[in-house]
Amino acid sequence: MLISSMEEFLRNENTEDFVICAGWFDMFHIGHLNFIRNAKKEGTKLIVVVMNDEDGRTIKGETRPIINEEQRAEIIDNLKFVDYTIIANYSELGRKQREFEDIKTNILWNKYIPIIKKLNIKKVFSLEETLKFNGLGDYLESTGHTIIYS
Repeated sequence: MLISSMEEFLRNENTEDFVICAGWFDMFHIGHLNFIRNAKKEGTKLIVVVMNDEDGRTIKGETRPIINEEQRAEIIDNLKFVDYTIIANYSELGRKQREFEDIKTNILWNKYIPIIKKLNIKKVFSLEETLKFNGLGDYLESTGHTIIYS
């Protein structure tokens, strides 16, 4: 189910044993499929965050993404093991918020961590090198999150 509003979602769901993962998922391939399938094994329900087009262009260049955010979200949302999909919409978080300036990070994590916190998700599924390289795994663990590496 595509989440259109985090506020509405939170009124209707207890996220205690949910797991969350995120990615661009542009040009969806078997590695993406395995990543998401393995994430589902770690909780009762899975939320997948699809990063937005604007940030994709910022990070990957003007020719990206090849598949727009709505289509990528629809692909992800139709996987049988995905319970919820959300396009990273930062207007609900305060787009100019720089809560994590003290952490060596990149644009994906600077915006993904507020989503994790807002949805009160305690289990974060990630590629090991992503969180260990920039110290974010240590940060998330210090704030009560469980990190599950793919």
